[in-house]
Amino acid sequence: YTTACAGQHLDLSLTSETTVSEDTYLRVASMKSASTIECACHIGALLATARQGSVDSFTLFGHNLGMASQIANDIQGINRGNDIIGRKITLPVVFALCHTEGEAHNQLDFAFNKQFEPMPDLTQTKDLLFTSGAIHYAMIKMEVFKQRALDILYELEKTGSNVERLRLFLE
Repeated sequence: YTTACAGQHLDLSLTSETTVSEDTYLRVASMKSASTIECACHIGALLATARQGSVDSFTLFGHNLGMASQIANDIQGINRGNDIIGRKITLPVVFALCHTEGEAHNQLDFAFNKQFEPMPDLTQTKDLLFTSGAIHYAMIKMEVFKQRALDILYELEKTGSNVERLRLFLE
């Protein structure tokens, strides 16, 4: 699983970009963040069962859990302000930059473009991310990944797998 390293490299190569597509962001999140949880679930499943179908399902569960966790982290980073201060391009930022126009778009572009000084106004930037629907969108996207993970656990449970503790990660 060198995927996480490749994802980190891709993320670093995009640090000066503010025009990152959602597909690119999700690919980076999948490679950099979700792949580590996916790997842990894959190894755990290999140790617990010889059924390839179950191993594949646990691996996919890990991917979806990892994606949901990354998006939750993105939302927290905006709420706390540290991702704004660090000018980090996260899912809410990608959404807002793609779905705003005019002055709102210019303010967000300024806030997250590392070439500009001074630092962005934290309160104003947070407000723009909330009013643009970016935080709401990220929450919905996170819930989609959580639901996919829950659906996988439901199917695994029908095959006799004990998934009770894994379900706790989705609460």
